[in-house]
Amino acid sequence: MDTIAASELVDVDSIEFEDGDFKTAASIKDLEKISRQSIEDSEYRKKLIRHLSSVGGAICTKILNRMLAELMTDNVAINYSYKGQRSKLKFESLEFSSIFSACLKHNPFTQKERVHFNIEAGIITWLKKASSRLSKGKCGDPSMANESWE
Repeated sequence: MDTIAASELVDVDSIEFEDGDFKTAASIKDLEKISRQSIEDSEYRKKLIRHLSSVGGAICTKILNRMLAELMTDNVAINYSYKGQRSKLKFESLEFSSIFSACLKHNPFTQKERVHFNIEAGIITWLKKASSRLSKGKCGDPSMANESWE
């Protein structure tokens, strides 16, 4: 019985990034690398979900904004639109929506709200406002994630 219980124990540290292992994407290449790794490596994907889930909050919109700010700077975000319109890169193809959904699913405050929350619309709004955040000097710094972007 003890051997079965011991084998089912999950090493929580194994599904977390080591200090310095995750860096907010400061370039398009960085963001594409994070996307590629999250698609190809299930352990990396789990770590990314756990990391982005740690941004905290109780409202889906605010949490999504914080996760996006943790994922990439506004200097990167200005190069994207969700569907790739207006000569911008297509954020949808990076396949982060399912990661954001998993993060919201695991947050006890958003479990009910997330059913009605449109992640795509939230991403679209956040990406659209990247240039105005840059002009206001927020620069996509995750420490500014608490600022109102709505």
